[in-house]
Amino acid sequence: MVEKRNQLSLAGPFAAIHCILHQEALCAKSLQMKNAMDVVVKTVNFIRARGLNHRQFVSFLADLETEYGELLYHTEVRWLSRGKVMQRFFELRREIALLIAMKDRDIPQLSDPMFLSDLAFLTDITQHLNTLNSQLQGSKQLITVMFDRIKSFRSKLTLWATQLADGNLAHFSFLQTITVERQHLKDYVDILSRLLEDFEHRFQQFTALEPQFSLVATLFAVDVKNVPEEVQMELLDLQCDTVLKQKYVDVGVPDFYQFLPRENFPNLFCTAARILAMFGSTYVCEQFFSRMKINKTALRSRLTDEHLTATLRLATTRDFRPNVDVWSLPKDLS
Repeated sequence: MVEKRNQLSLAGPFAAIHCILHQEALCAKSLQMKNAMDVVVKTVNFIRARGLNHRQFVSFLADLETEYGELLYHTEVRWLSRGKVMQRFFELRREIALLIAMKDRDIPQLSDPMFLSDLAFLTDITQHLNTLNSQLQGSKQLITVMFDRIKSFRSKLTLWATQLADGNLAHFSFLQTITVERQHLKDYVDILSRLLEDFEHRFQQFTALEPQFSLVATLFAVDVKNVPEEVQMELLDLQCDTVLKQKYVDVGVPDFYQFLPRENFPNLFCTAARILAMFGSTYVCEQFFSRMKINKTALRSRLTDEHLTATLRLATTRDFRPNVDVWSLPKDLS
């Protein structure tokens, strides 16, 4: 009996997937280093939530001519918030400790080497996660490219864990600025390993779709034996077509499929349409609602549903350009 490969059939409904951005944010939440995060949030709230403390701290930073003149609030619903708060807190930790001492308050963690080590590591890894999150955002992101970035980050996690186990801090700039004990590095390796497992678990849906992603994104490089039988003959014809191959090099994915003759490659065209039509994230939807919130305010009392619909249509179709040349004037005006 011939063994069937784990491939998605060309027929049937679209595959149901979860938002990549949301999945990445849930993976980031698995970094349960509450001992560091709780101190940061408590200290920031002490400074920012009290007017006098806040003014004194801003003035104190201005006198010291520091690079940053303000602390940032942590907002749970903003996915990039934690990384930015951790970075600002770590770089201003000495100034914060001085202000806390002036206020006759005691936060012993600010002078604890173990806490500072955890803080530096958490700052580094959240910076890496923020970079990944920013790369996944955008209104024209192809799902194949987004998953490539997820795979790249998983490979980076493996590399970082190996390097930390050897005492190499090359990719942890904040951790390099302090002294770290060997045992702490082993703990950080375990955290990275758990984070990698979380990424692999949450992105199982995308891993199952990877053969189709490869087919659509690397038409001329994919092995014919690794694609569904329905498209094998078409793929061989395509890979031997020098004109279409040059067009693929010139325009790339997804524009290439505009030039792919549908009558000659129906199954390939269908496969590409199914993959390219998939939304990798809810970014476009969230951007749409943000624009609606900006336009629909209490000050615009005469804004009707019809006006709002037209405004949103204009806001979401800015990349479309009318082809005036193909329009013909009415006979009575020509």
